[in-house]
Amino acid sequence: MLKSLWIVITYFIILVSTGQNVSFDYSRSNNKEKFCLIDENGKKITKFIYDEIDYLKNGFYLVQAENKFGIIDYKGRTTVEMIYDDRDFLNDPKIEKVLERKSLNESEYKRRYDHTWRAFSLNYGSANFNKNKFIEYFENTNACDFGKSLNYLTLEFGGPSNWNDDYAIQLKYFMPVDCPVNPSLYLSGFQINMFQGINLVYVKDFDLPVSLGYGYGNIYFNNGTETFRNPNLSLGLRLNPRFIYKRLLIYASADGWWDLSKSEWKGKQDASMPGFKNTYMGFQLGVGFLLFDYKSGYIRIYK
Repeated sequence: MLKSLWIVITYFIILVSTGQNVSFDYSRSNNKEKFCLIDENGKKITKFIYDEIDYLKNGFYLVQAENKFGIIDYKGRTTVEMIYDDRDFLNDPKIEKVLERKSLNESEYKRRYDHTWRAFSLNYGSANFNKNKFIEYFENTNACDFGKSLNYLTLEFGGPSNWNDDYAIQLKYFMPVDCPVNPSLYLSGFQINMFQGINLVYVKDFDLPVSLGYGYGNIYFNNGTETFRNPNLSLGLRLNPRFIYKRLLIYASADGWWDLSKSEWKGKQDASMPGFKNTYMGFQLGVGFLLFDYKSGYIRIYK
């Protein structure tokens, strides 16, 4: 069971980190503020060697490195050697004639803010149950108040692929909560969630994605002699504002989960004990660290 879960987690981490939608930006920076040229699929064409890349026209780019200027084409090939001290060389009639040549990749560009990153984050939150027959049953029959919520810790990996795509995978651990009058009775559990969403707001280092979630998990109940489990499949919706300071991620979220599976306990002996429906509203706060962070500033529009 644990081996299978690890395989699933590993697979989706790879999927989330590599399965990004097509990017239409032409430049990307690394954490050292060096730029490279990328193609319409987001693949690097050049190394991170330029201090600046600006689109000119007809598939040609002005580049700067080590205080020298030159021109490359859309495949990263040198068109004009990087020997000029400033941009004034663009006014040379010979250079203007070069830029008038039509390339196979003639396009128009518009400036926009774009941000692609992936981060690990650790979060603390609470799952609040409005109505739960299992919890109500113990309140009424055993004077055992588990409370209306389960606190949890989550480990999450994800982030935006561009301004309108967001992906994440999350491992949630429900911390054990016991009955105050009978500590041998306690609840705990886990949930593995995947999210895919879009950003409602994306301005510089702040974004506000709304995501659809899919979850699988187990809630465990121990009565002192036996442990019962309630596997569940859930559908979720969440809103999570995020703020980035350098490589630090500050994170919050509000999400709702609907348990689509049966509520019965596996291994249940007491027929009078109701099942557990893992339907709740969750709220959490956390911090994370950006593993990589790419920024670019233009969108390509094909004619």
